[in-house]
Amino acid sequence: MGRSRCESSGQVTAIFSPESPLLQKAVIEVFWSRPNSINRSQISFCKQLEVLIRESGLLPITLGVTHSANSVPSVAVQDSLSKCRGAIILGLRQIHIADGIEKKGSKSARILKDEYLPTAWNQIEAGMALMRGIPVMLIAESGVKVGVFESGATDRFVHRASSLSKAWLDSSQFQQPFAVWVKDVKKFRHSEEVLDRN
Repeated sequence: MGRSRCESSGQVTAIFSPESPLLQKAVIEVFWSRPNSINRSQISFCKQLEVLIRESGLLPITLGVTHSANSVPSVAVQDSLSKCRGAIILGLRQIHIADGIEKKGSKSARILKDEYLPTAWNQIEAGMALMRGIPVMLIAESGVKVGVFESGATDRFVHRASSLSKAWLDSSQFQQPFAVWVKDVKKFRHSEEVLDRN
């Protein structure tokens, strides 16, 4: 589910303290869908991505870190998304299928070899965000191609991280669409404020 786990020990922690200047300047909430348990390279990537989100004046909402859920997960996600003006769906490798068969016994059966699946919560949270109509940015680790991360599955382009590195986050392949998404998020927030005043 959309939580931020930033220590290999498995403890859920916030990257920034409430007094952090980056936290203080963040004024627009966005939902960040990502798995709980992640490896070292994924932890590093998430920390770097969070800095970029906050430096853009956005506050990433991650259940279990910035918000505590008093209801079942799906309801908590829906409640959080209702307050957010955008969403980033980050598909990281969670399940490795070394050898397998998809749709075994059917005419559409397919051999699977060295394929990766993201957390199922990516699919649920992405669907909720798309239904809400907020700006959504899809980012997938190399090898993650199912569900919303399958090309053409939604009307959103899937940005595939060639590597979980600062170099990719600094590249135009990420920076250009990220800047567009940030602009769309702020535009969406403004349009909602105009509607509220009217």
